Formats: sequence, C-alpha cells, structure tokens
Amino acid sequence: MRLLIVDVNHEHPNTMHRNFYKALSEVMEVEYFGPGFTDEYVLSQGLKAFLEAKQHYDVIMVTWAFVLDCIDFDNPRAIYHFHRYDISKYKVGMAIRYNYMILRELLEYKESKKAIVYYHDVVNMPDEWYGKIRSILKNDFYLLTAASEFISKRNNENKKIFGLPMTNNMIKLDEQFHHKIISVPVQAATADELEYRILEEREYDWIIPGSLETGSYPKRKKVYDRISKAGYTVWDEAIDREMAYKKTRRARKNFCNYYSEVDRFINTYLLDVPNVYINNKVKVEELGIFHENYRDGLRKARIAYADGGLGKSIVRKYMEIPAAGTVLMCDNIIGIDKLGFKDRINAVFVNEQNVVRKTQKLFSDKGYIQEIANAGRKLIIDKHMVRHRAQAVKSAFKSILAESYKGSHWENGDFYIDEC
Repeated sequence: MRLLIVDVNHEHPNTMHRNFYKALSEVMEVEYFGPGFTDEYVLSQGLKAFLEAKQHYDVIMVTWAFVLDCIDFDNPRAIYHFHRYDISKYKVGMAIRYNYMILRELLEYKESKKAIVYYHDVVNMPDEWYGKIRSILKNDFYLLTAASEFISKRNNENKKIFGLPMTNNMIKLDEQFHHKIISVPVQAATADELEYRILEEREYDWIIPGSLETGSYPKRKKVYDRISKAGYTVWDEAIDREMAYKKTRRARKNFCNYYSEVDRFINTYLLDVPNVYINNKVKVEELGIFHENYRDGLRKARIAYADGGLGKSIVRKYMEIPAAGTVLMCDNIIGIDKLGFKDRINAVFVNEQNVVRKTQKLFSDKGYIQEIANAGRKLIIDKHMVRHRAQAVKSAFKSILAESYKGSHWENGDFYIDEC
C-alpha cells in the first residue's frame, strides 16, 4: 500500500507524532510532500504536478495542523503553529502560500482516498474547527483520531483546556460521520520505553510524572501531596516539570507581541519577514534530555500515577508507565476498558481519596504488585506499541479502499473495523 503524507517537516514537541510517522513507514510504502520534505522547485510546481509525475498513491494523509494553517491563517492560534517548524529559511508568508496551494489542490484531487490526522485534544475542539472538519469530511475525506468512545460528554461545564473551552464537537462528528472516522488514538509505546527491572530492586515507591500545576491536571498535585504525606519515597528529580509549558508560554507571548506589530497580520501572506518563532520552540535536544530524565524516574519507581486531566481522556502516560514495568495507578476514564486495562489485573484504578489506602494494600503483597506490573507491560507489548497503531491504520485504509468501511471501534485492547 502506498501512502503519501502531506505535512510540514517540523520538530513537534511531542515525539508521539514522529514515532507514529515512523511506524507507518514500517507497514506501508510512505512518501512525503510539503515544505521541508520537498525541494522548492517541486513545491512551486504544485501537488497536482507531483502526483502526475508519480505512480498512484492509495491514500493521501494530511494533518489537521497543516489544514488549520491554511484555512484560518488570520487567527493567531493558527499562525502560532509555525513557531514549531524547523525550516528557518522559510518566511511566514512563504510557508502559508505553499500550504494553501497544496491544500487547495488536495481538496480537488479525486484519484486517491484522503484522510486527516487530528492530533489536537478532541475534548476542546472549537466550533469553528468543527464546522471546517465537517465540511471537509463531506469532501471525500476520512478522519483519523480518538473517537467518541474515548470522550466524556460535557454537561455545560465552564472549563478550559489550554485556553480552549471543552465541547462535545468530536462526539457530534462521530454521530454524523461514524462511517468516515478511523478511531485510532496515537498514544502508544516504543521499544526503547520497555523496562524489565523487578519492583523489589527499585529505589522509590512512587513517581507522579508531568506538570504539577493545577491547570489542566489538578489531581496530580493532590495525589503527590497525599502520597508524600503518607511517608512514601517519591522520585522527584525531574529536570524541569514545566519545561514544555514554559517554552510554549514564552513563544506565545513573543508571537502575540509580533502579531500586534504587524497590524494583526492583515497582510500575513505578503509579509517579507523571517520566521521569528523558531528561536522559541523546544529543541529536539532538550526533549531528548527531558524524556530520558522522565524515563529514568519511571524505571526507578514501583508505582506511577496518570490521569486524564480536566478532559478525562487518555494520555500517553497510560502506555508509558506500564511499558516501563511500573504499576499504573490511574483514573478510570472513559474508554480505558476498551483498550484492555482492567482494575487490579494490569492497572489499579484510584482517586485522590483512596490512593493511599490502595498503595498500602499493594505493598502488603510483593508478589501481587509484581503480577500487576508484569501484566501491564504485557498488555502494552501485545496491543499498544506504535506498530499496533500503524497496523490498525493500514487495516482501516484497506477496508476503505475495498469500499466496505463503515467505522471502527475497540474491544479489550483490540481494534475492530465495522464493515458492510
């Protein structure tokens, strides 16, 4: 199967996205098109000319961030994505022009199946994004994302995640276009995250990874305080829990200042200026040190905590923690059972009130706690490595190409396709 990925080659701060691309390359013949992937002469000729010069692609896949940069470039949130791009020679206007030209041709192209990958948080999809995705799905596209089986329905909650209000828009899309949605969450583990050191030989009882700020993940600090107060040893040697957040805030602040200076980007597409956001992004080298520090903590701790935050949705820590052979103590969020997680079998479901009591119970039986850790790691190895996500996507594409795809869902950690 031949897959063309249309995107901008950039250093995304989340390695999960790059790992997903690599995994797709292991199960399909993958090529790329877009700024940073393609030389300027080929870009200037356009996507249509590129496709005519190549043999047929079965599927063309584009990311939502790429689409958003094209169709909403008067919005500072959209332009802000460019601060992550690792293409220093491209000017803001040049990158937007190429993206816009590529998307226009892609919307008109009918010779291949087409899909959008939605990496953003599905629980806070803005209304304007919902409307645009809805119109694109009507235009022969499929949507690859974590579908409504992994989303808690909102009841007029006045809460925000990363500045955006939570919505039911992804659930609405699934209700209207279930036959066009590929329910594959990209959260998965990689081989280098696996660890086999037994719990008895680890130095710390606990680790609560991630930011402890009370913004989008307010439960973490509560669990941290209760576990620490109970006298358990907690790994707390993080280089900087807030590194990515602080970098993001600085970049956003600098962007907003720059945005004001050029009269709200009224003529963004004509600006003859360099990409000023590049200096503010989180570098791959920084991320490498940060991630190794984080993994070191997981390897040294017996128990680790993960929660779905205000969005009550799956995050990658649900995969990374058991992959490290560490017991996953976590929120019982919607869809976790569909991914194969079972309380007191391969994970332990907790809340802030019972986390200490359940920790005491685990440590009272060394054999039992090790069994849970082993079962959790086995679940990840058997069903939640990046290769499994790539294989799920390939199977969905095969069904789409056969004109039999009617949707997809998860049961006990396995991906199923609904076919006619």
